[in-house]
Amino acid sequence: MKMRSTILFLLTVILFTLEISCSNKLLHSPALPAMNVYVGGYVNSNISSHACYWKNGALTILCSNESKTISLAVDSLGNVYAGGEYSSNNDYVSHACYWKNGVLATLDRNEKTDSLIYSIAVSTAGDIYAGGEQWSSRVVNYACCWKNSSLTILRSNENEKSLVTSLVVDNSGNVYTGGNYESSNGVWHAYYWKNGALTKLSQDEGDSFVNSITVDGSGNVYAGGNYESSNGIWNACYWKNGTLTTLCSNYSQVYSLAVDSLGNVYAGGNYKNRNGVWNACYWKNGILSAFRTGDDDESCINSLAVDSLGNVYAAGYYVNNLDSKSEYYYACYWKNEVLIKLDIDDSGTGSEADSIVIK
Repeated sequence: MKMRSTILFLLTVILFTLEISCSNKLLHSPALPAMNVYVGGYVNSNISSHACYWKNGALTILCSNESKTISLAVDSLGNVYAGGEYSSNNDYVSHACYWKNGVLATLDRNEKTDSLIYSIAVSTAGDIYAGGEQWSSRVVNYACCWKNSSLTILRSNENEKSLVTSLVVDNSGNVYTGGNYESSNGVWHAYYWKNGALTKLSQDEGDSFVNSITVDGSGNVYAGGNYESSNGIWNACYWKNGTLTTLCSNYSQVYSLAVDSLGNVYAGGNYKNRNGVWNACYWKNGILSAFRTGDDDESCINSLAVDSLGNVYAAGYYVNNLDSKSEYYYACYWKNEVLIKLDIDDSGTGSEADSIVIK
C-alpha cells in the first residue's frame, strides 16, 4: 500500500513538471517576425509629381524631377526596387527607369519618345525584370520588357498599340507578362506571354484588359482585369489558365491579384456604389469586401498583398470630401479594411499609392 502511494506521488510530480515545461515552451515560443510594409507611389508638389515610397509609413522621395513609382519589389536582402518613369530636365518625355535603394537606373535609350515601367520583379537569381511600354513614335507604343536593362519588344505591329501592365517571375525563372493590345479595328484585347509565347484571353466582341498577373506554386496562371459586356458595363474579372470568372456585373475593375498558399484568390480594385461613386474593394474567392472612407468619397485599390496569416494589405488612394469637388487623391493602404493614411496632410496637393509589398 505504501509502495502504491509512493508511485502515485511520483507520477503526479512528473506530470506536473511536464505541464510546467510545456507551458514554458508555449510562453517562450518564437514570435513571428514583424512584417515591413513597403508602398510605392508618388507625391505632388505645386508643379510636379515626385516618385517615392513609404516603408512602415516613413516617406522616401526618389526624384526631384517629374516622376512616378508605379511598381515596387523588395528582394530577400531588403533591397528596394522602385520601377516607373521620370522626365529629365523638364523635357516632358517620360523615360522608363527604376531606383535601387534610391539610385537611379535608366532603361530608356531614346531621348525623344516616351517609355514607362508598369511592373518590376527580381528573380531568385538576382536578375531584374521590368515590363511596360516603349513608344516608337508619338502615335504607336509597343509592349516590352527589360531584363537587366536589355530590351525585348514583345509586340511590334505598326498598326497596333500594346503594353505590358504586369510581370511576374516564378521560382524556375519563367517570365509571365500580362497586358493589352489594340487591334486595327480599335478593340482592346487581354493577353499574357509566358517566356514570349502569347496567350490571348479575351473574345473579339468588346474591350478587355489585364491589369495584374500572378502564378501559384503549381504553375496556374491568374490574370485579373475587366471586360466590357454587351450592355456596355465594365465587369471586374480574372482568368485562371484562360478560364474567365466574372466577379461583378456592375461597373467594376480589378487592378491587382494575389493567391495564397491555400489557393484563395484575392482581387483588388473598385466598384460603383449605390451613389454612383467608385469605392475601393476586393473580392476573396468571389465574395466582395468594400473599403469605405465615406459613401461620397472616391477610393481605389491599385495593389494588394496577403501575408502568411491571411492579413490583407491593399494600397491605393482616397479622395477627401468628394462633395467639395476636391481634385486630389491621397495615398493610403488598408490592412484588413482599416484605413492607414500615408499622406498625412490630406488638404495638400495630393499623392497616390500604386504598389505594396509585405516583407
